[in-house]
Amino acid sequence: MSEEDYENQGASDVFEEGMLRKAVSCPIIRDRFTTFEEVSRAIRLEGVNECGLILGIDYTISNRMQGHKTFGGKSLHDVSSPAVNPYQQIICIFGETLESIDDDGMIPVFGFGDANTKGKAVFSLKETGNCKGFNEVLDIYNAVTPTVEMGGPTNLVPLIKKAIEICKETHKVCSFIF
Repeated sequence: MSEEDYENQGASDVFEEGMLRKAVSCPIIRDRFTTFEEVSRAIRLEGVNECGLILGIDYTISNRMQGHKTFGGKSLHDVSSPAVNPYQQIICIFGETLESIDDDGMIPVFGFGDANTKGKAVFSLKETGNCKGFNEVLDIYNAVTPTVEMGGPTNLVPLIKKAIEICKETHKVCSFIF
């Protein structure tokens, strides 16, 4: 996709109150990308040149139920087989797409919805500090996930509060992924 194609796709026609007008307040990024580099470039063209990333991983029991339907009868968090699970896949995709705009390469990674936190808190996947890049995120995920007992309910509030706390402490804009 050329830069001109990207820039021209932001405005969309909106039919409002009997009138057709151009909506420009929130540009649409159409999914016409074929590489992760194109996605990263589109993010930069939107003005996001750097940010801090925060990753949240859902450990609710629904991952087991959905996996039985869609992942060969296994949990979506299954790390025992040679096949890459959906969480491993998305961690790699985020890494290839977003790592270049992460300002310091340090990524806090939290789990939520497990049997211990019961939707009331988050837990850090890394015992101390943050992960250095998405390769370490994947390594930590692979090491910790087999020890996590899935639970519920799905509650994003503790993760959102943790992200806000981190942003306030670091005085920077953070993007969180769940």
